[in-house]
Amino acid sequence: MCPIIGQASYTRYTDIKTLKYIFIALLAVALLLYGLPVVLVHVPAVQRHLAKGASHLLTAKLGAPVKLGEVDITWPDGLTLRKVAIDDLSGRPLLRADRLSGGIDLGALLLGQVRFTSARLIGFDIQLRKANPDSPLNAQFIFDALASKDTTSTGGIDLAIRGIRLSRGRMSYDVGRGQPLAGRFDATHLRADDIDAKATLHELHGDRLRVEVHRLRFRERSGLEIRHLSGDLRKLGKQLELRHLLLHLPRTYLHISVATTRLPLDSDDTPIRLNLQPSEVCLADLGALVPALSDLPETLRVAATVSGTLNNPVLDELSVSQDEALSLTARAMLRDVRYAQRLYVDGRVSRLQVTTAGAGMLLRRLGGDPSAALPSVIERLGTLHFSGGNLRLPGQARRIRYAELRRGPTCHGHNDRARPEPTDSHIATRADRVVRSGHASPLR
Repeated sequence: MCPIIGQASYTRYTDIKTLKYIFIALLAVALLLYGLPVVLVHVPAVQRHLAKGASHLLTAKLGAPVKLGEVDITWPDGLTLRKVAIDDLSGRPLLRADRLSGGIDLGALLLGQVRFTSARLIGFDIQLRKANPDSPLNAQFIFDALASKDTTSTGGIDLAIRGIRLSRGRMSYDVGRGQPLAGRFDATHLRADDIDAKATLHELHGDRLRVEVHRLRFRERSGLEIRHLSGDLRKLGKQLELRHLLLHLPRTYLHISVATTRLPLDSDDTPIRLNLQPSEVCLADLGALVPALSDLPETLRVAATVSGTLNNPVLDELSVSQDEALSLTARAMLRDVRYAQRLYVDGRVSRLQVTTAGAGMLLRRLGGDPSAALPSVIERLGTLHFSGGNLRLPGQARRIRYAELRRGPTCHGHNDRARPEPTDSHIATRADRVVRSGHASPLR
């Protein structure tokens, strides 16, 4: 019995040892099959050979010259192309990039399909051009080549990009051959530098879209500088919704909690809704877009709630302040804002406070004369306080009765609603004089 038991134990030991060697051998083969290509693709000579072959394939696919310096495959970056150069169909530079990476879905790769799930572009220069406003973009051939023509195939390349990362880039866009004016924003001649962006495409299916921009930063040739832009854009059918928009300019910090509208955006009756949280706005930051704003360096604190339509928006609540110099709370209805000749504003001020410094600032900025000074009679009024239907002028005047403020252009034709209406207001001073509509009369 003992020899038999000893023989069985030896046999079992031999089988386990054999299995161990088999496992080690299989593991070695797997590592060799996987590791050898990984090692090879890191050899410069192999990378250049792969780059040459990939350049020929992409040139044939796009129908335009494509040059690649190196091709590398790593995890988790996936496929990485270095020293990328793509020209447009006319032979002019279209894209230059130090590195272009595409994340690969490993599960799809095991099924024989190359699926890119992310894209990363670093150290790039993109030059977009159109010969005239009606001609196609010089990069249109790339979009056509990458457009999916077979959504049922289980092979080939699938672009299911969800994550987008841009870094250390610049981009230009030109229509025609004209030259933009220095310091002026020109939508037909754009130059953006120091581009840094990160975005996630959560959904893109039929009429459903959701794009979350985590970060966008760039400087435009005109002087416009976007230091931070983020938000969550959603589209469901014709409904558009933007949530948590944060915009940082050099001296502007804007926060829109929600903004909704509906396509198309060229209709007068398109509904709008916007909630602007308390934000700091410096109009001079927009001087590249509207040159007249360059001379307005003051920072205003603004909050607003807007409803209505694109042509007839309603300011349900508007709050504007500038330190202690100016404070305004009002509401207004605007009509025909898309037609400058028929623009009409119907507003009501519920609270207003203006110091002499604030009044002087308004006079200089709105009047366009930096050296303008307030009349002495206005300076002696001190701080103006207006609340509801009463305006208090501490120590310098008796009262103002305020009913309603309406402002509109001179009436043209039979548009009665565009006819301006007078204000019902009275200012009493210590000299017992009343100023009404610019005329003085004895106080009653």
